[in-house]
Amino acid sequence: MKIIALRALGRGFTATSGFLTGLALAGCGLFGPSAEQFLIRVDSIAVPKILAAGDTLTAHFYGGIGPDGCWRLARVDKETTSASLDVTFHGEHQVRSGYDCTASPVGLHHAEVVAPPLGTPFAITVHQPDGSVLRRFVNVQ
Repeated sequence: MKIIALRALGRGFTATSGFLTGLALAGCGLFGPSAEQFLIRVDSIAVPKILAAGDTLTAHFYGGIGPDGCWRLARVDKETTSASLDVTFHGEHQVRSGYDCTASPVGLHHAEVVAPPLGTPFAITVHQPDGSVLRRFVNVQ
């Protein structure tokens, strides 16, 4: 009976110490960096005012992602139709324990290419973090 009780006690200590070790490693960031997700604010969209009907449209998006190298563009959600391009930019802030980020600010410089045929006016819409939208129109002739 004592042997069974000692084995159970030993398993309890093993399970508890394993849990506490895992918790300590996670707290130190040793399982990898954690990331905070956010929407990126776009300051401007560069597109031509007029585009020939058979031409390909290239839209350039500019903004600020973060104050240092721990911030990055994570993904771009887009929906394209013949009459519109709808875009949302998602960023990621890497939080790393004991890691120094580069001091340079990270900017958004992104281009989307839309092949013809395009309707007129062609609307480009960017969803902003505050719920507003930034919109530009291109006249296709």
